[in-house]
Amino acid sequence: MNDMTPKSRTKRSCGGFTLVEVLIALGFLAVALIVLMRLLLISLQMTGHAGDYSRAGLAAEARMAETLSARKLEVGSQSGELEGDAGEPTLQWEGVVSDKSLSALDSLGVRNVREVKVRVSWGEGDGARSLEMVTLTTGQGRP
Repeated sequence: MNDMTPKSRTKRSCGGFTLVEVLIALGFLAVALIVLMRLLLISLQMTGHAGDYSRAGLAAEARMAETLSARKLEVGSQSGELEGDAGEPTLQWEGVVSDKSLSALDSLGVRNVREVKVRVSWGEGDGARSLEMVTLTTGQGRP
């Protein structure tokens, strides 16, 4: 006689997941977790880069404001460093004031135009980053 009657076949097919199905599901889950962990790492790195650029932008803006607030805007350059807090990179800055000749402004009678450029950089090698701000002004400075 055959032990495989319709009742016993039905019980066996409704018994649950096979080992192969469980292993495949665990494989998909492992791949998904690896992808999610990588995305988390990338988002943390991008947050750090955004913080560095924000800090550099604020430093460049402060140096630009300090340069433009001078009584007399002299042609030349200055440079320096801003130390970072724990975990933040040291920022190197350079400010350059130079004469700028623009024929469109000369025809309007605007003379003594100066270009003010502030560059902030940080990092070394392949990780080196920089931010630059440039503006034009007349060379009179503030009264």
